[in-house]
Amino acid sequence: MATQYLIDEIRAFFKQACTQLFLQTGCQIQPAEGHQVRAFKTDDLPCVSIDGGNHDLELQLVLRLPYSVLTYTYPMQDSLFRTDDKELEDWLCELGNRLLGLIKRQLSNHQCTIQSGLPEYYHGREANNFLGAREYHIFYYEIEKEVFEARIAIDIVNPELSLIPIAASQTIESGVIDFF
Repeated sequence: MATQYLIDEIRAFFKQACTQLFLQTGCQIQPAEGHQVRAFKTDDLPCVSIDGGNHDLELQLVLRLPYSVLTYTYPMQDSLFRTDDKELEDWLCELGNRLLGLIKRQLSNHQCTIQSGLPEYYHGREANNFLGAREYHIFYYEIEKEVFEARIAIDIVNPELSLIPIAASQTIESGVIDFF
């Protein structure tokens, strides 16, 4: 399968996973455009990075969200006034884990199994130093008129990799654990 086709397919999985992730938190999400994207500043934002891969493919997913978006998506809204920055940082790492889980499921449904790394938290300019080393596909979204960034780096290690959909009766559903 052509490398560009694989990259395009995985980008589509990523965009779908981003939307699904935030819809699962009860938020309305939409792509951000124009002046919203140009005005988006990352110097003081929390950031999570998580990687996944196998011998054919390496992925790195990154979310940069303002604290306001973290609070909109935070699952325990009734205790939000008692929530400190550390809990929101943990929540951001959990969002990174969930996003990778959604990608893993999509890849698994195309006969590609990847292993997960651990989320890494960065803040502000520290993330800028970390992110400079790879080529990313960057997407901007909006929740409650607040813009955030989602990016993915895709490295196809094996150009012979192919993503072959499995039969619908064999696909893995969200929240299903398959024991062997």
